[in-house]
Amino acid sequence: APVVLVALATAFSLLGDQMLYSVLPTYYDALGLTYLQVGIILSANRWVRFLTNHLAERALYRVNVTFALACALAGGAAVTALYGVASTFTVFLVGRLLWGLCWSFIRQAGLMTAADAAGDESVGVVMGAYNFIARLGSVAGNLAGAVGHDVLGFARTLFVFTGASLLAIPL
Repeated sequence: APVVLVALATAFSLLGDQMLYSVLPTYYDALGLTYLQVGIILSANRWVRFLTNHLAERALYRVNVTFALACALAGGAAVTALYGVASTFTVFLVGRLLWGLCWSFIRQAGLMTAADAAGDESVGVVMGAYNFIARLGSVAGNLAGAVGHDVLGFARTLFVFTGASLLAIPL
């Protein structure tokens, strides 16, 4: 059960991040961004993780994983809200760098939870289940984010996703 709860929390946390991948490439002009800036924004979270993945791994062996995960989920939700009010390239870029930091902790805590819950014979099954459930957030963020953008608008959809991300914390 802990693996399912952490995987669901991870899925909720991915909604706003994944929405950006489906919406920013077509909506960038309305946000005052250039296409080059969109590429930088969408890749920034991956670049920062070169440093933060190792930091998260080391930190999670020293602190309470549940508390660190809750903080990372709250930070991720705050970043999702930040995207909804972002008005400049710099704000989006800072948000993506912060999301990369949060994602390093969320991902590492999820993998540690799955590995700890699995026996030697079931590591593959448990990791697969964790990734399957967590990545449902990727699919939902892309699809619901694009539809939400068209129906509710960019900021409102991100605020709905912020609320969903906050629901991940108790999980």
